[in-house]
Amino acid sequence: MATSRKVLILANKFPYPENDGGAIAMMSMIRGFSQEGHEVTVLAMNTHKHYVDLDNIPKEIKNLARFYAVDVDIRIKPWAALKNLLFSQKPYHIKRFTAEGFSMQLDRLLKDHTYDLVQLEGLYLSVYIPLIREKAPQTPVVLRSHNIEHEIWERQAQKAGSRLKRKYLEETAARIAKYQEAMLWEKAYDAIIPITERDASKLEKMGAGSIPIHVSTAGFDLKKMEVDEDTQTEYPSIFYIGALDWAPNQEGMRWFFKYVWPILHSRYPLLNFYVAGRRMPSSFSNLATERVKILGEVENAYTYMRSKAIMVVPLLSGGGMRVKIIEGMALGKAIVATTIAAEGIPAKHGEHIMIADDPKDFANAISILVEQKGMVDALGSHAQELVRSQFSNRQIVQNLLAFYEKTLLAQPEPTATSEDEEAQWAEILKKIQEES
Repeated sequence: MATSRKVLILANKFPYPENDGGAIAMMSMIRGFSQEGHEVTVLAMNTHKHYVDLDNIPKEIKNLARFYAVDVDIRIKPWAALKNLLFSQKPYHIKRFTAEGFSMQLDRLLKDHTYDLVQLEGLYLSVYIPLIREKAPQTPVVLRSHNIEHEIWERQAQKAGSRLKRKYLEETAARIAKYQEAMLWEKAYDAIIPITERDASKLEKMGAGSIPIHVSTAGFDLKKMEVDEDTQTEYPSIFYIGALDWAPNQEGMRWFFKYVWPILHSRYPLLNFYVAGRRMPSSFSNLATERVKILGEVENAYTYMRSKAIMVVPLLSGGGMRVKIIEGMALGKAIVATTIAAEGIPAKHGEHIMIADDPKDFANAISILVEQKGMVDALGSHAQELVRSQFSNRQIVQNLLAFYEKTLLAQPEPTATSEDEEAQWAEILKKIQEES
């Protein structure tokens, strides 16, 4: 956007610190908008799980945008969930993100300021669209779709152990899908920004065909991710890093420990496995052994990742794009992941990444990399080339801003007024008289 614009971003969690995929994706865009000269305001929910003290945010982050945080309790309450299931047709998870304090702060911002664009970071913020339309009817509203939300619940339902839990998760998925489809058919959004081509196709099939769509993946400042030549990498070693307060990550790691790690430990008794992740459940600490190093949250994710050789991403459910895989690729890591983990990433098996879904196949893929350092180096090199060509944050943000400018913010051609037309006719008559 050549013209400096005012952008309001609504987020269902505070985007800093950048310690999970969602926060990284949001901060990358905020940083990109700011660097392109636009004025950014962020209104975020300050939740129990991702609570942030605004006074403790670094100055370099504060300089990127005006940040507002509203305390919102989005914790799942079993009794409220049951009442919703029995007496309502709306998704309980939409209700969780409906907060009076957040509405009041949004109302104040829309009264006190004029924005060129409002960007919603995720489906659950759609509940605030009526307020936006009332207070700022001319302002375009965009959904940034980080994933296909109901797919996460569908996949968890498929893995549910009990019949009752499976039925509840299936009902939850169905309600979220119905809500999403209704928003699309009603054209609640002026544009949709999915994070992957796959998600764009899914949204089109759900009813978004007539809404402008622009795929905009998470971008990265690649200069910050250049390999540090002084870092010593432990080879062979395998490692994991991810937000372990997210149910799909917990599920995947439990699968890995139960089915994959025993195979690997039997083959390579001296192989070390490092596990890092914030808000790790206490049950994971009990898995520590001489060769399993449970680290919890690490101070610097990139330093940790650079120091290990083979990254594992055993995801069995979830959706969207795994930002940690892109980070690992940018750092030149050899990665073994499930098909679901690699969704939305244009990486080829055997060239940029190793993909396996069966426990034995997963263990065999890791074994190849444990025994062939040349393969580790080749995968890492090809992965870095792919990230450099497709995941530059500056280029991604510039492309998105160009889409916004062309599709949503372009000024219509001025139409001639009656006075203009009279003046034009007078000029024409004058010329005719002169020629005659």
